[in-house]
Amino acid sequence: MKLYRQRVPIHLEVKDHVIFGLTARQCLLIGSGLAAGYLTFLNTAGWGLFLNVLLSVLPAGLGALAAFFQPLSRGLEEWAIIWLVFASQPRRYLVCALPEQWGLCEEQALQDLVHASAHGEEEELC
Repeated sequence: MKLYRQRVPIHLEVKDHVIFGLTARQCLLIGSGLAAGYLTFLNTAGWGLFLNVLLSVLPAGLGALAAFFQPLSRGLEEWAIIWLVFASQPRRYLVCALPEQWGLCEEQALQDLVHASAHGEEEELC
């Protein structure tokens, strides 16, 4: 029997399918949505069957939505991380070139901020 050698391409942008044609990411998101839905179902047992089922379908649906909906080729979990990074960053920066001027820069920035808020102007500090 003759053995053939094949070259395997390294940089393929093809995702591996794990179960039922779903990728590992999709399986993880759907599974976590189902688990959150099941926990919600158990914790809302005394609220009536309709409300119980309705509240437990929401996390499962959110997991399925996050698994299959990818705006601009990014998953919803990536967009959530992008938004959290954006929301955690400051909106204005104070730049002082020399350490001797730090106190002066802070005083000037505070005066500019008070002046802008007193006159109803947009807060724009350079």
